[in-house]
Amino acid sequence: MPKFYLRCKKCYKRKISHSDRPKKCSCGNKIFYIVKKTIKPVCYCSGYHFPHRVKSPCCLENPLYQLKQALREGVNKEIIDEIKLSLLFEGKFKIESKKDSDCPF
Repeated sequence: MPKFYLRCKKCYKRKISHSDRPKKCSCGNKIFYIVKKTIKPVCYCSGYHFPHRVKSPCCLENPLYQLKQALREGVNKEIIDEIKLSLLFEGKFKIESKKDSDCPF
């Protein structure tokens, strides 16, 4: 069965329909329009206690998860710099400079 991603024209509530069209929305409206964008993949890791988007800030699939976790916990600046350096060598972290000619070190 095809899956349709719909939105109510009155209250803009999202609905997922497995049939041709739902009968009516919870607000009582019967007119829907098809959402062009598809819903992003959902992750069920233990980073959040609910289903969430893949690579969200607290998601375990996020390559910068260790750094974000350390920043949330208030870890020392030296440990954060070590985490940044290890992520830099793994290619997961980029140092952004204002000019291309500037050396970050």
